[in-house]
Amino acid sequence: MTRVIILDTEAMQAISDENHPKHAEAISYAELTRQRKKRLQQARVVVPTCVRVEAALDHRKPASAAFNRFGIDDIGLDQTTASVAAHIRCQHGAQISVTDAHLGATVLQRFANDDVTIITSDPADMALVSAPVDVNVITI
Repeated sequence: MTRVIILDTEAMQAISDENHPKHAEAISYAELTRQRKKRLQQARVVVPTCVRVEAALDHRKPASAAFNRFGIDDIGLDQTTASVAAHIRCQHGAQISVTDAHLGATVLQRFANDDVTIITSDPADMALVSAPVDVNVITI
C-alpha cells in the first residue's frame, strides 16, 4: 500500500509562497514524504491539476521551485475522472467546487486502496468528496 498525500488549493499556495502564513506547516508535510522516498518507502505527494490551476501555480515560474523540489505529481482530469467529479458535484450541489470535486474523484478513481492523507483548509468538504473512501484529513 502506498502512502499518498494530496494537496488542496491552500496547501499548494502555502508551499509555493514563503510569505504564506501556513508555509512552514505545509512544507513540513511535503518534506516528510520526500524523506520517506529517500528511505525507499512508497510515498507520493500529488495535486489534481484543477487544484494547481486554482492555486495559479505555473511550473515555469520561480514561485514553483518548492513544488518542483518535492517532486509533486500532477493528476490530470481525464474523461472518467471528470465524470466521477461531475457526479460528486451533482450529489452535493454548488457547495462543492470543481477543484474539490476533482480532488474527491482523484481519491475514488486512483487511490481508493491506498493510505490517503489530504492536506487542506477545508476538512469537512474533503471528507465529503472522498466518501466512502476512508482518508486522513490534516487541517492547515
